[in-house]
Amino acid sequence: MTNKEKVFNYITNILKDISKNEILKNCYCGVTADDLSKIFGISRANISFILNELVREKLLVKLISRPVYYLPKDKAEELIGRSIGKSINLKDFIELIKEMNKEATNDVFKDLIGYNGSLKKQVEQAKAAVLYPKYGLHTLIIGPPGSGKSYLAELMYKFRCKMIKPGSFETLNCADYYNNPQLLMSYLFGHVKGAFTGADSDSVGLVEKANDGILFLDEVHRLPPEGQEMLFYLIDKGIYHRLGDAAVRKANLMIISATSENPDSSLLKTFLRRIPIIIMMPGLNDRPYEEKFEIIKNIFREEAKRVNKRIYIYPEVITILINYKFEGNVGELKSTIQLLCAKAFLKNYNISNEELKIDITLLPDNMKISNGNYTQNVIYEDPLVVLPDGNEKLIEKYDLYDHIIERYKLLEQQGYNKNDINDRIGLYIDSYYRSTINKFKSTNVKEIEKLVDKRIINISSEIKEFAENRLNIKLNDNFLYAFSFHLEALIKRINSGQPISNTKLNEIRNKYENEFKVSEEIVKMIRYKFKIDVPTDEIGFITLFLISGIKNINEKKSVSIMVLMHGDGAAKNIANVVNKLLNITKVAYFDMPLDMNVDDALVKIINISKEIHEDKGILYLVDMGSLKNVPSIVSKMTGIKTRVIDSVSTPIVLEAARKAYFLNEDLDEIYNSIYNVTYSNRDKKCCIITICSTGEGTADKLKEYIELNYDLRDLEVYSLGFNDVAERTEKYYDILRKNKILCIIGALNPAIEGIPYISTDKIIKDKNYLTKYFDIKLKNNSLVDYEYKEIKNALEEFLTYINPSKIVESYKLFVKEIEKYNVILEREKKIKLGIHIGCVVERIFTNNFIKHYNKNETIAKNNVLYQVLKNGLEIFNKQFNININDDEICFIIDIINYDEVHV
Repeated sequence: MTNKEKVFNYITNILKDISKNEILKNCYCGVTADDLSKIFGISRANISFILNELVREKLLVKLISRPVYYLPKDKAEELIGRSIGKSINLKDFIELIKEMNKEATNDVFKDLIGYNGSLKKQVEQAKAAVLYPKYGLHTLIIGPPGSGKSYLAELMYKFRCKMIKPGSFETLNCADYYNNPQLLMSYLFGHVKGAFTGADSDSVGLVEKANDGILFLDEVHRLPPEGQEMLFYLIDKGIYHRLGDAAVRKANLMIISATSENPDSSLLKTFLRRIPIIIMMPGLNDRPYEEKFEIIKNIFREEAKRVNKRIYIYPEVITILINYKFEGNVGELKSTIQLLCAKAFLKNYNISNEELKIDITLLPDNMKISNGNYTQNVIYEDPLVVLPDGNEKLIEKYDLYDHIIERYKLLEQQGYNKNDINDRIGLYIDSYYRSTINKFKSTNVKEIEKLVDKRIINISSEIKEFAENRLNIKLNDNFLYAFSFHLEALIKRINSGQPISNTKLNEIRNKYENEFKVSEEIVKMIRYKFKIDVPTDEIGFITLFLISGIKNINEKKSVSIMVLMHGDGAAKNIANVVNKLLNITKVAYFDMPLDMNVDDALVKIINISKEIHEDKGILYLVDMGSLKNVPSIVSKMTGIKTRVIDSVSTPIVLEAARKAYFLNEDLDEIYNSIYNVTYSNRDKKCCIITICSTGEGTADKLKEYIELNYDLRDLEVYSLGFNDVAERTEKYYDILRKNKILCIIGALNPAIEGIPYISTDKIIKDKNYLTKYFDIKLKNNSLVDYEYKEIKNALEEFLTYINPSKIVESYKLFVKEIEKYNVILEREKKIKLGIHIGCVVERIFTNNFIKHYNKNETIAKNNVLYQVLKNGLEIFNKQFNININDDEICFIIDIINYDEVHV
């Protein structure tokens, strides 16, 4: 990369987020040649030459002042809303920004997210429509439900009031009166006494009320043809009639209409031709992710105000909300966020907690990351914190002490014991220093001075220079800014009397002897400079800052290794053995209790993964079941490259760690070599062993139960006596030589290291237990028979004339028929629909018919499903000599399409 490219990339990155307020408040307008000369170590003359080249190439703009500032040209033009040549006077530039701010303050559209982005064209159309003499131009807004059509219409009215004159804003949702066209026409145009039955007096319509104002017609495609013709006549001539009245009336108004349908097929051509402005509103999924994020923040702000609590949203949740395809657009997004907040509120209802925490466990099942329908590949890395006053923050200042306390509390809540917590905190502190130093990519002192006192930065610079000289090392500028934040937090903490404790002090002293001694001197400097009593524990923290600063420059990053296992302590034991054998502390672990929810485990695994990741990926070594799928989910949620080996033992982890931390092999190299060795003996069959403490009788029955209920395919089940397993008899070893044992099931635990034990009662109580943890699926017949039994039991209570058994037999055939066309029903829906169809058959059999409220539209929208159901229901028509009509088919469509949402 050339120096010119480096300089341009740096300027672009550091100034990409510079704002108008930042320029007006701080007079910080860009970078100078002096700044860049110091940063890149290039002479000022050469830097000036590079900058002038970039100006000539129209990549940068000069802001003429003393000193001269440089800004990316596209950013400068964005800030003032107009094009610029090669240079502009700084004073003129600031005045133009002030004018833009003044315009923005008066612009009612500024509250519309995307008004200067994806909706810029739409806003320009809306303004033009409103300002056009004499009453504005009639407008049609087209967009999917929930895309903001009504909100845009309201803003157009506010804009009219501000720019022209106040007037009435009348609204009508034509869908509200869809089934009563006469009432709709009356509500719109008014009527005279006697115009129709019930018209006891004259009535003024919305057209008359909106005279000299705006009439907004939502869902205008629901307006019947005669209504559209009357509206066309009003638009064309400016006149109309009340229902039942021949008198001609005039109205001067602007009509804004909106539809979520294709106007060419749902509106009359004569009506459409009279609408000069057509505004297309994009769906939420078509918006850029920055705007989607702003919309998400806005909704959370509303909820924070409503519940008067701070809301903490985990980055994984933000990632899913940004990426998920919401068919209902902003409306569905808002409902989802309200559901999340309601769940979090309910969770803490009886707890005095000022904060709601939104994590992925609260998400609806259809939004789980593994099944998410993604429209944008965006990964959000920082949590969002929304305050009750409507403000929000993304990245807080780096106060290590608060982070440790928060981390300690979180680990306690998650059920870790004290030793585990100390191990995790140690890992976290090491990760904290690496990530903190790497967070500060900006080397612009002026940026940091906005957040940290200049004296603290200067003293941090002295400390940096002192440490470099004493240790004969080089610490980069990122160290300076990270340490400045840390020093500020230290001073505040000491002055407020808050404790500082480092449980790893002696370990740090022994491990980093030279750095520890230098840190002792640094603590003395801080005591003298700030006249404060710095505790000895702080020496350990400063030592880690120095070590991390050196690592940041000199150490190669490596692949991270993590052991994931079911049970209590198995993963930890393997990780600890490997770390001790190799004299490292890098191999991470997570033990998942057998009764833990997978989503809860996923949250913890993601947190640990972020801590250990060094930008070269993570290799997970897992034992079985649901944990095998976790790495791919982590990758989707965080962007971390992952690989997984579904076989774990101390030798395998040892070899993986050696290749990662000593040979510095990349992720795919390690994965391929471990995979080839580990799976070379994969010709062994997998098996389950059932055991019985008194012999093999009960074990045989347990084996029969498993074979009867589960789809075992190539999986063998062996029954043995407890002593055969516990004492490792030849029977046991004969099975072991030929098979890989997945688990042992029985009443007593034989305690075989590395092989999971499951008690018999867990299998009997929860048929899905083996499915959850070992991917062993239930037989279809087992589950299906249970479902149809439920349907039959329910129908025996409801039906009087029809035999429930015959209904169930026909329903089985019906389900098989529709499944051929990929109409797959979940268990609960299958039961509900079976009961419903049974009742339909008896209702038709007894001539008790009902009408569907929206038959034609339901069939039109679900034509393929309608045909599949109609053909499938012939089974019932022939069996019971009935005719299941379109009304009943529409009700069945409603049941299939209905999604139940539970808080």
